[in-house]
Amino acid sequence: MVYIHHILTQRVYGVKVREQETHWGVFVDRGIVIDVEPGMVYGWRDRPAVRIRYSDEASKQHTLIVSFNHAGAQADTASLLRQMGFAVGSGEPPLM
Repeated sequence: MVYIHHILTQRVYGVKVREQETHWGVFVDRGIVIDVEPGMVYGWRDRPAVRIRYSDEASKQHTLIVSFNHAGAQADTASLLRQMGFAVGSGEPPLM
């Protein structure tokens, strides 16, 4: 499961005027995952990331992008997913 705890803070002239907190998660199962690709999210500040493409019960494809503060966390996540039997960046089918 990928669990996200996201806090969005809105500031006006440096003063916090609003804070919104959300929680959500996605279950990642080898049976629904199409592929896992490590890479980068390019923007104002480039971040290492892992893209997980998966399909739901209705065979609709979705993409989950998990970004990290540093490349070490990305490498650890990719390594953990490989150990769990996911094909990470290799194009091979996952191990069952």
